[in-house]
Amino acid sequence: MCIVLCVCVCVCVCVLCSITEIRSHAPNGVPIEYAAHQSDFLRLGYLVRDGGIYMDWDVISTGPIDDVLYSPVVFGAEKKVLNYKEALGVAWMAARRGGSLWLTRFLSEMGDKFQGKACYTCASVQLAKQLSLADPTGLRVLNYTSFYHPGWELDGVQRMLEPSQYSGGGDSMAHGYFYAMHLFESHANFQKYIARITLDWIRTVDTHFAAIIRPMLDYDENFEREQKQTKSKRKRS
Repeated sequence: MCIVLCVCVCVCVCVLCSITEIRSHAPNGVPIEYAAHQSDFLRLGYLVRDGGIYMDWDVISTGPIDDVLYSPVVFGAEKKVLNYKEALGVAWMAARRGGSLWLTRFLSEMGDKFQGKACYTCASVQLAKQLSLADPTGLRVLNYTSFYHPGWELDGVQRMLEPSQYSGGGDSMAHGYFYAMHLFESHANFQKYIARITLDWIRTVDTHFAAIIRPMLDYDENFEREQKQTKSKRKRS
């Protein structure tokens, strides 16, 4: 049975501090100054030790994942972007407990090659991509549409959040070809839109993002309404 972990990158160092070691420096002696880098070490250490599924807090599940859990390790490629190095995402990862030599190697080399703020992603998504090409044994890499569509670049964020980009069809952007959607919330391109994303905006403005989120809001509200009705009936009886 998989242990599902949904850990916020910004606060995971607090959530997991009683379980795994919080370090001031990487194994190679480079200072760990960012919470996201602490998270890189913690999430991998947790998966190597216990197995399960890791998701960043800004990953939205959009479909069943049963058919991706038959490999020792599952990652998703990020979308190829011109003039940027290819990356293997670490916002969604799955692994069997004790079943991944590849994941153990990733964690070990992360500690050796960590550069801190000198190269923000060199020891995470870039290293993961390099290792997947060098020796993919036991690793299953899914297409970028599985977890990282439509991407962090501006046209991808606009496709998700701009009303003018909405093509209709409900959640057609999510239907049939991905399991989750990483919002890349900390990226500057997403931050341009963050102030407008309210419950009222999601309910009244048609976007691909709203089409995916609205059914989840409706489910929560219906569940809460049913709970209140049940409590009311119990009191009357």
